Amino acid sequence: MPSICRNLLDIALCGWGAVSPSPVSTALPKWYDPSIKARTPDPKLAEKLLDEAGYPRGGNGSRFKLRLAYNSFLTTSYADFIKQSLAVINRGLPNVI
Repeated sequence: MPSICRNLLDIALCGWGAVSPSPVSTALPKWYDPSIKARTPDPKLAEKLLDEAGYPRGGNGSRFKLRLAYNSFLTTSYADFIKQSLAVINRGLPNVI
């Protein structure tokens, strides 16, 4: 996800913001642990792990159906960008609600 986050900031948010290497935002110093480092994206490993977890690609190239819900108070560019990014590993575009 780090590459999705970096690209989301660069493309959908015009460079505004910072990527957090963990689910806890860097803006929350009381709970954020700076020793946690972001993982390097590895699409081949992601493909392998999905296969091993029982989610092989189907005949249409999709692994499973996705449903992406987003905060309607935010710009739809977030959801659009995430939808396109997830399509790389799933090839079946998620439904956006």
